[in-house]
Amino acid sequence: PMSFGLGFNFRYDDALSFSLDTTWTDWSEYMLENEHGDKWRPIGYANEHREIEDTYSVRCGTEYLLFQEKMIIPIRGGLFYEPRPSLNNPTDFYGFSVGTGVTFHRFSIDSAYQFRWSDNIPGEDMGQWLKGASFDQKEHLFLLSCIVYF
Repeated sequence: PMSFGLGFNFRYDDALSFSLDTTWTDWSEYMLENEHGDKWRPIGYANEHREIEDTYSVRCGTEYLLFQEKMIIPIRGGLFYEPRPSLNNPTDFYGFSVGTGVTFHRFSIDSAYQFRWSDNIPGEDMGQWLKGASFDQKEHLFLLSCIVYF
């Protein structure tokens, strides 16, 4: 689907920065179509006449850099609201993230953890066989990266 985002970053000084962004996603016009011209919504295989609302997400974060003699250690954190399209109203997802790492002259190692959750997700979004059901979702994500500078 088409989307549009806008954000900004404010660097208070060399060590501290803040960011905020928002994104609109045009789910109301998004449809899938097969080779026979049949159209449907990407959620719950609903027909093309079923309406789905657009979503608006908001994310904010901060980073603080600890400058050491031969390395830099970042400390990061953030919060977000990222609704997911649904057959009724968008499903609210919330989350937070934290991260750190170490940067030397020739390489960086970074790590991050994200927790994302939502309650009472309509089962109908997963298919007609779950109509009337609902469930909660909790996701843990851990990332680790290494960058070598040439």
